[in-house]
Amino acid sequence: MAGFFETQANIRAKASSRAAPPAGPADGPDTPPGTPATGGPMTVAEFASRVRALLRAGFPARVLVRGEASNVNYHHSGALYFDLKDGTAVVNCVVWGSDSGRIKFTLGDGQMVIAHATVDIFARASRYQLKCYHLEPEGQGALELARRQLEEKLRKEGLFEPERKKPLPIYPRRIVLVTSKDASGCHDMLKVLATQHAVQVAIAHVAVQGNGAAEEIAAMIDYLSASRERLKIDLIITGRGGGSAEDLFEFNREVVARAIARCGVPVITGIGHEPDVHIADLVADYHAHTPTEAARYATRHWHAAPELLANLGTRLVREIRSVIEDGRQSLAPLERSTPLARPRHRLEAAANFQHRLASSLQAAMLGRIASRSRRLDALASRLSAVSPQSVLRRRTARVTDLALRLDRAPTLRLPALQHRLSTLAQRLQASSRRKTDRATAQLDSLSRQLTLVSPNAVLARGYTITTTADGKLLTTTAQARAGTKILTRVADGIVTSIVPGSATQGILFGDPPG
Repeated sequence: MAGFFETQANIRAKASSRAAPPAGPADGPDTPPGTPATGGPMTVAEFASRVRALLRAGFPARVLVRGEASNVNYHHSGALYFDLKDGTAVVNCVVWGSDSGRIKFTLGDGQMVIAHATVDIFARASRYQLKCYHLEPEGQGALELARRQLEEKLRKEGLFEPERKKPLPIYPRRIVLVTSKDASGCHDMLKVLATQHAVQVAIAHVAVQGNGAAEEIAAMIDYLSASRERLKIDLIITGRGGGSAEDLFEFNREVVARAIARCGVPVITGIGHEPDVHIADLVADYHAHTPTEAARYATRHWHAAPELLANLGTRLVREIRSVIEDGRQSLAPLERSTPLARPRHRLEAAANFQHRLASSLQAAMLGRIASRSRRLDALASRLSAVSPQSVLRRRTARVTDLALRLDRAPTLRLPALQHRLSTLAQRLQASSRRKTDRATAQLDSLSRQLTLVSPNAVLARGYTITTTADGKLLTTTAQARAGTKILTRVADGIVTSIVPGSATQGILFGDPPG
């Protein structure tokens, strides 16, 4: 660090030509410790900015640092954080998400790499770090390392096993080429496939190199797999002509390998030249070393079809001739036999015998028909009696009779009787009300008359009723003997009196004395 500060003057001169540093103390490294600082105080951010400017001025714009990776951490944002160390020192490193996508291999702990980076300072933690924009594995290329890492991963998953590979169709009718229509490999495949008139070929144009090419190839394979029934696809060939490792690396990408592995249509790969083997080749159902070989292998049975048909025709003619010859040899003894020696005589005898059989058969058939006809007539007579029409007529007459009887049934007369009963009930109620009203009026009249002649009414008009003590009515004076207790009833009560002895003879009932 002492050498670094000794060159501070030179660094400051270079930095001032790009951007003037913030104002601050101009003390050099040789300033005594007790010397007071000059200028105003700096903020922490200003201090960190000046340190960053000094660090960047003291190193080239890009540095190469070799070391062993440790504490590797792939962040979900896409950034990559790790430490780069050797036997005596450690430096923090970061690869931002915008640059990590260009690193083809997967960084792991203990891996020796060369970092292409810029010296920077992480002000929040007050430590310097390397901001890497590219990593290169030491001892082997990044592309080769990435390919080997992916190959090992997919091998453990079983994607290279022969058991999972799909059989190729013997006579494919529809073949789709997943490649660039401008690639030389596409033209080579078309030349081979054009010789087979029974094969229909379609080109699914995709990019075969550069960023995004792998995703485009995988998406096209997935689409063809999903549309295989509708498009009636028998086979897919994907590949391209030769090129550099960087140009061919898209066929070493995981997305392409997995698309080929899950494809529902058999896939043949023909990528680059014969020595090249890619991840897509290991996953494919068949690996051809060149695009031309892929097209030839896909249609190998079609190439041999004319010769095969010719051989089958020759074998068929030979078999037919053999069958005919065997038949002739089987018929030879029959041709020499007695029946065949006099065929006309045998034919005439057979004709006579056939005539007799026909006559006998005709007579027997006529007799059988007559017998069956008589039995059929008897069955027809019996059947007519129980035929649906006869049964229907009898049942119709029965239903008609029952309907007539039913018209006279009480249940059918019940509504009319109920109506009549309802009418009579209404009339009875009306008559009862009238008689009740007349009886009530007569009762009221008699009640009024009875009231007028009742004893109470008479008493109310001033009359009295006289009885003896035992309740006998006094109607004559002779009944009123002296000393007799009598009761006289008036309108509002009873008056009790005793008949005097001396005056008895002088009391007269009826009109008062004059």
